[in-house]
Amino acid sequence: MKFWVLKRVLVAMWGTAGLSVSQGICADEGVPALLQFAEQYQETNKAPSHNGTITPEKKMEGAPSSSVSEKFVSSSMGNPSGERSTSRVGSASLDSVTVHKALRAREREVSALRAEQKVLQQALKALKEKMTGIATERPSARVRAELPDLTLLQQWVGGLRAAWRGEPDVRRAAMLVRQANEMAEEARRATTKANAELAAQTLTLKESAQLLKNLRESHQDNERALSELRVQTRRAQEALKVLKVRYSGVSDNPLASEPSRLGYAAGSVLGLDVLGVIGERQRWGVPVERADVLAGIVDAVTGQLQLSRGELDELVTRVDVEAGAARARWVAAQAKRDEGYVAQFSRQKGVKHSPMGFWYRVDYAGSGVLSDDAVIDLVVKEQLTDGTVIQDMALNGKVLSQPLSSFPPLFKEAIRYLQNHGALTLVVPPELAYGDAGYPPTVPPNATMVYTLRIDGERVAKG
Repeated sequence: MKFWVLKRVLVAMWGTAGLSVSQGICADEGVPALLQFAEQYQETNKAPSHNGTITPEKKMEGAPSSSVSEKFVSSSMGNPSGERSTSRVGSASLDSVTVHKALRAREREVSALRAEQKVLQQALKALKEKMTGIATERPSARVRAELPDLTLLQQWVGGLRAAWRGEPDVRRAAMLVRQANEMAEEARRATTKANAELAAQTLTLKESAQLLKNLRESHQDNERALSELRVQTRRAQEALKVLKVRYSGVSDNPLASEPSRLGYAAGSVLGLDVLGVIGERQRWGVPVERADVLAGIVDAVTGQLQLSRGELDELVTRVDVEAGAARARWVAAQAKRDEGYVAQFSRQKGVKHSPMGFWYRVDYAGSGVLSDDAVIDLVVKEQLTDGTVIQDMALNGKVLSQPLSSFPPLFKEAIRYLQNHGALTLVVPPELAYGDAGYPPTVPPNATMVYTLRIDGERVAKG
């Protein structure tokens, strides 16, 4: 009796919705548990709108379908362990968005269940009133009306409360998702900070590596320079030892007497000539060390030659041959360079060729005719065609003052092209300058010379 009454109550509660929900569950067996739960709620929420107000009398004929409703209630509300199992499976893979959707669906379900609870309470109240009426109509039978088993109803109400509060697994999943998001954000910030620090350290490391590389290269250069300096120092020390031995018999004060002074003067002239030869050969490209030349001179003077006479003759011949070949090469290159310079200078505006054979250009004519007996103050700059300066009187602060008649023919003719304070440039061929011999060590053989003349002033010679 009590089961039949309970079935009627459940049929009155669910109506055709119970059947449709059960059918929906069977049709969606391949759908994930969370989506099945949402579909069940949507179909259950839509069912009452199709049938209007549910009354127990209308569903009495559909009593056999109550078994389906019982299954639905038992599966959805009376079996919390099943929900927890589904929640546990889902919570492992839900992200924050899915959890929020599930919570909103649960809230909508709670609203629907509240409405159904109200309908159920009304049906239960009507059932109690009906049972009371039956007991009043049959007092003589003393039949105690048995109330229906409310266990299923209590389970359903408990499920309703759990849905209102939210399952612990769902709340825990939401909390875990929130904590995971916070931890992910904190990890992202830490990663960004670590990347920035790593980039800064990498840049510093690159700069340090480049600096270390530069220091190593500089250290290697210094080591090479130091090694060369040590070799030169050792050679100088050895030469100094030799000189000390060789000069052991030389007077500490060679200028004390007149003969010593004369000898010192002769040696100085010879030394200057030797320096001229050294400079000339170095200019030709022949390597010559002054210390070696000086050692040979000292050994020859002191009679302590380190080589035999035959070896010396052979080496001197080799030196002369090498020096002659170098001189020929240098003279040829010098002549070619001089020819190019003369050709370029002769094409310039205002350049003329003098009867004597040199080229000249008046840079400034000056003013005031120079008298033949006047003393001319002349400033001269002498240089080679490659720009090498031999003498610069203006730079040295010197002035050559002498009568016009006392100047060499070359300069005398050049001065006659000027007036007082005038200036001109001369390009003089070798035959009018230093010739084939040159002027060692500064002027090479067969050199074309370039002169810049400026008359600084004139004055009348004192009678």
